[in-house]
Amino acid sequence: MLSGVACREISMRESTDLQPAKTEARADDATAFAPVAPASNAPASNAPASNAPASNAPASNAATTRMSWPHLVLGALGFAISFGSLVVHNRLKAGQATGCDFSETINCESVLSSQYGTLFHVPWGVWGMAFFVVVLLGASAKEANVADRARTAAWRLAVASGGIATSIALTYVSKVLIGAFCPICIATHAATVSLFVVSLIAFLKARKARNNLPPAA
Repeated sequence: MLSGVACREISMRESTDLQPAKTEARADDATAFAPVAPASNAPASNAPASNAPASNAPASNAATTRMSWPHLVLGALGFAISFGSLVVHNRLKAGQATGCDFSETINCESVLSSQYGTLFHVPWGVWGMAFFVVVLLGASAKEANVADRARTAAWRLAVASGGIATSIALTYVSKVLIGAFCPICIATHAATVSLFVVSLIAFLKARKARNNLPPAA
């Protein structure tokens, strides 16, 4: 009787021990026969990172047109006076009155009708108009920085220096060689001297501004 009971207990224990093994076997079979998802063949993105350097170019200084009003005014005034000198010269040549003779020493006829009244047979009025046209053309200039401004001022000073040198020479001729002065010529010389003074001041200011620039790195 006891042996039969013992046999049943042993069989029950064996069946209990076999159940987990069967469960694990079933799980392994299910895993073995489970469909495998195909691996993705899409190529990985290997695009290199953009190495474009940041733009470090300095902002360009756009050139702007700058007008020198003193040069414009003096150029126009000098051109008008030189034109008047040409008109007086032509009237004297035609034997007409000019209204420019005030005395023996202040006399347009004595100066403009002399051998020094022309240069290469061209009246000084024409040369004066040509000079002041150059002044008018140089009254405006494109400048992008202080260096450009200094170069423009130097060029204007060079033109004005040529004009004042001519005025000094003609004044010497009038005083020493002719012994008389032409009022309209004196007005032209005054415009030329004023032009030189304005050009010299502008040049000194531009040069000082250029010299005060910090040294380039």
